[in-house]
Amino acid sequence: MGTILSEYQNFSRLDKVVEAYALAFSQDGDSIIGLLKGPEFHQLSCIRNLIVHAASRFDGEYLSKVQSLPDAPRGELGEKMQLDGEVVDRTLRPVLIRALELITAVDQWLQTH
Repeated sequence: MGTILSEYQNFSRLDKVVEAYALAFSQDGDSIIGLLKGPEFHQLSCIRNLIVHAASRFDGEYLSKVQSLPDAPRGELGEKMQLDGEVVDRTLRPVLIRALELITAVDQWLQTH
């Protein structure tokens, strides 16, 4: 979807992805939007933003955003986030499950609309 609509939609932030999907699946698409708004994608987005925008160093914005996410990496302000196999697995395994559910939900939506 991102490749096809990149000229018309901004897919650089999770909230913009959710917005684009909400427009595309506005009719009976609550299950699709619910998957995108889940904690799995939110956690991955927060980690991505910390890596890209804060050189992987914990900052107040990240720590605030992940406060309700029990599996999100944490540390002291300014400390560098360690991404070992356990952290990557704990983060990506749930995202992959939700991604498969998202593909299935979109496929089902397309079949019924």
